[in-house]
Amino acid sequence: MEWAWVRSRRLLAVLALATATGVATLLLDAGIATRAALVAGVCLLLWLTAWVPVWVPTIVLWVSAPLLLATLDARFALLHVMRWSVDPVLALFLGGFALAAAARRHGVDVAVANFALKRAGSSAPRLVAMAALATVFLSMWMSNVAASALMLHAFRPIWGKEVEGSALRGSLLLAIALAANVGGIATPIGTGANGIAMAAVAHTRHIGFLNWMVFGVPLALGLAVIAVVLVLVRFRPSQLLVQQNDGAGITDTLAAPPAPYRRLAIIFVLTVLLWLTEPLHGIAAWKISLGAVLSLLASQVIAWRDLVQLDWGTLMLVAGGIGLGALLDRSGIVADVATALPLTNVPVTMRLLGLCLLGATLSALMSNTGTAAFLIPLAATLDPAPSTAIIVAVACSLGMPFAVSTPANAMAVAGGLRTGDLLGPGLILMVAGCVLVAFTGPFVLAMVGVP
Repeated sequence: MEWAWVRSRRLLAVLALATATGVATLLLDAGIATRAALVAGVCLLLWLTAWVPVWVPTIVLWVSAPLLLATLDARFALLHVMRWSVDPVLALFLGGFALAAAARRHGVDVAVANFALKRAGSSAPRLVAMAALATVFLSMWMSNVAASALMLHAFRPIWGKEVEGSALRGSLLLAIALAANVGGIATPIGTGANGIAMAAVAHTRHIGFLNWMVFGVPLALGLAVIAVVLVLVRFRPSQLLVQQNDGAGITDTLAAPPAPYRRLAIIFVLTVLLWLTEPLHGIAAWKISLGAVLSLLASQVIAWRDLVQLDWGTLMLVAGGIGLGALLDRSGIVADVATALPLTNVPVTMRLLGLCLLGATLSALMSNTGTAAFLIPLAATLDPAPSTAIIVAVACSLGMPFAVSTPANAMAVAGGLRTGDLLGPGLILMVAGCVLVAFTGPFVLAMVGVP
């Protein structure tokens, strides 16, 4: 009750701040750019501080932008502003969230953990590697928050019995956190920043699911390997493990799977195949996602209550990020900032590296979706190539050196991981990832058809 009261007071304070800002702006007779900057500043502040639920800044954007800007320019009327955020990529995320909900409901997370545990045998380093790999796989199809929560819970019977500060406990917690952070790079639905990048370039270049995965999967796996190496070097877990499994093993689960489990497997495989073969059949990925949601409901793999309980807040967050990027672009703020930056004579690769490091650093301190919403339009103005938006989005997933950088980090620290153990590997992975993607990303993306 006390926490709810605190959050209510914060929400009222934010609404009062937004109202005061709007009144002050109108009284000062400010121009479009100034008013848009104030709206964007309030939204970014809310995402940065997390004072309110993640969907609140999107509502603030939808309400305040028309109120403050529509009288100056009809392009900022309510329907136009809301239309910015209603992008087909949201349907893509909805399909991913529905598949994730079905996976949680039918114990796929436990099956993945059991599979990793069996493959690891009695080797602690191998267990750490398999835990990271399993987390990357789940992060490809669901949010890194959900993936890390599932894997931390699934492996809790092992790390939870270790004393705080033990090598095995620290290794598992850190490996799962880092793997969850980089796993979202692999697919368009892995993180909100990816969706913002796809929406930003949709009017000039269609980026298919396969295009992204050919680039993202090897990159995510490579970064996961680096993460595992850093974890093993840091903790050096060496003790033998005693197999502990409180539920049915993966072999038993697959030997006689229940009917909903089989239906889920069929829908998941067909959905992924249709996503990957989009260039052959021409059905847009977002339509395939909606079809997957309807199939899950019709086959009773999920119920309507599962759909109601999906992570709608994150969907609103992605919608707000897309809308905020459009606001910054259409108000002229991005063009003004790009003109003011002394980057004309900077080599393209170094400019891209600077944007990656900036995106990763800001994401380490605030929401990666908020960072992407601001930085991707700016990057597209400096370099309109579609690959630039993708690379900056990837960089926004690399901000991970602090406990507050991502929910996955925060959960690992809550499980007993020390912040000092996170800082070194997280910082190395962030910088190395930015250098890697800045220097190789444009060439790899050009090879897969995204210049």
